[in-house]
Amino acid sequence: MQQMSEVTFHAYSSRICLLQFAVGNSKFSFISCYFPTSWDDDGEIEVMYDLLQLIVESARNTGSKIVVGGDFNACIGGLRVEEDAAGVGEWGSGPRNTRGDAMVSWVLGNGFNVCSRQTSLHPAHESWTCQRSMDGARVQLDYILADGHVTVQQVWHDYIIPIGLDHRCVHCILQWSGTRPPPKHRGVNLKNWAPKLDENGSATSFCNCVMEQLARMQEVSCQSLEKCLVQAGKLHGTYGSKKLVFRPSEDLLRLRRRRRTASDLVERKQLSFQIRKLHRQELRTWRSASRRLCLNNSSSWNLMRGMLQPTGRHVVEQSHPNNFADLLENIFSGNLGRPMDRPMLTEAPWSMNELRVAIRRAKNNRTGDDLGLVAELLKHAPEGYLEALLDVFRHALSTRQIPTSWQTTIFKPYTSFRSACARKEAVRRQRGATQQLFHLQRFSRPLCSIHKGTKK
Repeated sequence: MQQMSEVTFHAYSSRICLLQFAVGNSKFSFISCYFPTSWDDDGEIEVMYDLLQLIVESARNTGSKIVVGGDFNACIGGLRVEEDAAGVGEWGSGPRNTRGDAMVSWVLGNGFNVCSRQTSLHPAHESWTCQRSMDGARVQLDYILADGHVTVQQVWHDYIIPIGLDHRCVHCILQWSGTRPPPKHRGVNLKNWAPKLDENGSATSFCNCVMEQLARMQEVSCQSLEKCLVQAGKLHGTYGSKKLVFRPSEDLLRLRRRRRTASDLVERKQLSFQIRKLHRQELRTWRSASRRLCLNNSSSWNLMRGMLQPTGRHVVEQSHPNNFADLLENIFSGNLGRPMDRPMLTEAPWSMNELRVAIRRAKNNRTGDDLGLVAELLKHAPEGYLEALLDVFRHALSTRQIPTSWQTTIFKPYTSFRSACARKEAVRRQRGATQQLFHLQRFSRPLCSIHKGTKK
């Protein structure tokens, strides 16, 4: 799923606001409004429609897809004979008042459709969205509007938002026709990788897969060895990030569903108190059980930090892109000549023992490179694979020809945070990835430790 970008919000008054954002190549403008009640003058209604018209025209000039929703305080009622069901909608009941006529004229004049009335699956008496406190009458005053290019998938009303005493929440699932952009390629992350063991406790399937791919390999190179190891790891291993996730019980989910569909105000309040009490009990029990489970294993202590984090995310301030470029310019300023090549190799050829020591020193549970290569894959690699890898290292050491994949650098500058706590938290989370900032560092680091100055 693509994320929103170019998000802007503007409140024009206490009754109308605009939210604009972009998803891929499509722009959207969501307008929320709250019209004056029946106690206000009709002049305020005209001012409201004039302001709404200006916002709609401005959004259309930018090519945005417009959605208007809110409390219009207008009753459209049932569908009339001369009206089109595609524009006004047929899910409604009761008579239409004067403000309902004005709303229908404005909707059709701007080419909108009343999407929250575009359904025939629900009975007409369930179309109400407000229960008036003065006489207890149930009327439909809240609507969602969109242009004619949208398709309504589903419509329903419920009490999912536990605020407001007399209104129900209006839901619409809308779909715009268009071409879906091609998905972005995301590399696999083999962090916390572990092989699938046989009855003898050895990674036989993983080693056999590596040797089969190595036998079919036409040319043994650094790139081919990397792909061979990662492909075997994905097929014959388990991987993924470990997180402690709270999952509510069936009783708690049942209470939430009852509150969502309850129509009585007193019943909704009682259900809300029961849900809050049960949720706190289950959350307290889950935290105690997870804490005891993590304390027994020292490698799982970092997972306990996420138990106390509240919902939401940190608000960051993106630094100017030129700041990082200026920093690099100050560091690498000057005219540095090319280092002098050595006339002959003075180091002894790399032995298998040195390769094993370098692999054994690599730390586990670290973030992989862009291909997903981690230290656990090398530690479970078979003997034949290590011999082929040793030949690649010896060739690079003797010829001083660096593989192309080692000459790529991946870096991500830190953004500036509003608080010092948020900055420290971001640095702590990225600390495990700092050892993988350079492309294929798992392969190149052992070679650099022997032949210093070869890799720049």
